[in-house]
Amino acid sequence: DPASGRSTPTGPLAQPRCKHAALALADGRVLVIGGSPDCGERQRHASSELFDPATGRFTPGPPLRHARYKIAGAVTRLPDGSVLVAGDAERAERWVPGTAAFVPVPGALGAARAFSQASALPDGSVLVSGGYDADIRPTAHTWRWLGGASPPP
Repeated sequence: DPASGRSTPTGPLAQPRCKHAALALADGRVLVIGGSPDCGERQRHASSELFDPATGRFTPGPPLRHARYKIAGAVTRLPDGSVLVAGDAERAERWVPGTAAFVPVPGALGAARAFSQASALPDGSVLVSGGYDADIRPTAHTWRWLGGASPPP
C-alpha cells in the first residue's frame, strides 16, 4: 500500500512457482510466467497468471507455447505493450494483451538458455544475451529481435 508504506497479503497464485518471471503490464496488471512447482527442474510450467491489483486476485493468463524456467531476466515489455519471452527455449514468444495465447516470433535463438537477459532497446528491438545451456556452460551468444508481426500460431 503506497499510502501506508505497508505490505498486505493478497490472493494466492493458482500454482506454486519458482524461478519464474513477473512483469508489470501497461494496464497495471502483472503477468506471472512459467517457472517450476518444485525448483528442481523436474517440471516446468507453460502457463501464466494475471494479477489484478484492483481485486487482489490471480486469474489464468495466456498459455506459453513452451514450458519455461529460470527466465526472470528474459521477459520484457515492448513499447506497444506486448510481452516478449526469450528464455529457456530455442524460440522466443510474444503475447499481445487481449489475445488468447503467446505466439512464436520469427527467428531462432539457437539454443535454450537459462538465465539469459532480454533488454528492450529505444528503437523497439530487443537484445537477448548470455545465459547458460543444459550443461551449465555460459555463453557469449546474443540475438536481436528487430520487431515486427509474429507469424500466426
